[in-house]
Amino acid sequence: MRNLKFVILFILVATFGCAPSVVTQNYMEKSFKPEEKRKMIVFFVGDRKEGAIKFEDKFASYFTKKGYDMTAGHILIDSLKEPNIDKDLIVKEMLADGYDGVYTLRIVEYKEETKKVDNTYYKPSTGLVNIMDQYYFDVYQKNKALEKDEPLYNKKMILRTEARYYDLNSGKEYPLVWSIRMRTENPEYMKRIVRDLSKTIYKQSMEDGVL
Repeated sequence: MRNLKFVILFILVATFGCAPSVVTQNYMEKSFKPEEKRKMIVFFVGDRKEGAIKFEDKFASYFTKKGYDMTAGHILIDSLKEPNIDKDLIVKEMLADGYDGVYTLRIVEYKEETKKVDNTYYKPSTGLVNIMDQYYFDVYQKNKALEKDEPLYNKKMILRTEARYYDLNSGKEYPLVWSIRMRTENPEYMKRIVRDLSKTIYKQSMEDGVL
């Protein structure tokens, strides 16, 4: 019975745990030619809360380990002595400090998705994990739904985010050269989701020619 509980717990973690982030949309300015060496900075667009600072720190650390010069945005902002900090002041300071590129991340949406599952659902058993999966479904979920004469619902949390890259050397007023939107199912643990998003952004940046 102990082994059965272990297998069921494994299935729950595998089924409802955080899934890797996937890119759902991307845009790339074709005329952009990346420089070999750049000084870059990253900002989490939104409230300057602990979560945003952690993201900037972890993101900067991830890119630094890959060999890139990357700074967490809150370090630059905290260094400013002026009482009123606005966008123009931040841009002016970035240019003065020699930054070439800016990454940003923002949360587009975070909501729960619910999908109805038919009570007559049956999954063929092709191995131990599938057998236990069917056992868990029949004993702990399907029967409860049937007793109440209610449909079974599968719920998941969906996080949608957008990352952008701006080229400060372009001379343009709006120097956006790259953007992607990502979808993450059942995000959990700040450390894990930050690393996952950083990894996805880095990988797509490489594929699209941003880096």
